[in-house]
Amino acid sequence: MNKKLLARYLLSSILSLVGGGVFLFWPAGRIAWWPAWGVLGVNAFMMAAMGFVIFRLYPDLAAERLSPPKGAKVWDLAINSGIRSIQLARYIVAGLDQRNGWTGGFPAGVQIAALAISFLGYSIIPWAVANNPMVR
Repeated sequence: MNKKLLARYLLSSILSLVGGGVFLFWPAGRIAWWPAWGVLGVNAFMMAAMGFVIFRLYPDLAAERLSPPKGAKVWDLAINSGIRSIQLARYIVAGLDQRNGWTGGFPAGVQIAALAISFLGYSIIPWAVANNPMVR
């Protein structure tokens, strides 16, 4: 296993989680907000599971994904930047909603169910990648 590549993946994942936390908690004005911690936990699980699968089964794919895109089209880079910007805006709006109470809140049971469904959905991705005969 390429330790330098693994270190880059871990650093990237940690920075993504820390950044997500900043853009959730700062607009919310507090860190005592369990649904945001749940979202970060689900994201951490997904990053760890994907890292395990990719580095174990497809190390060349990991190297490709962690490198700057070679020959990427301008429109492809713009789409990826747009998607990341929308995800960032979603976190900021969620934090502001928590602070200002715009939506009035959802029952804890609904929030727990949503986190569980997200967790199950993200659990399928590493399993599908690991069991995809097209990739091998």
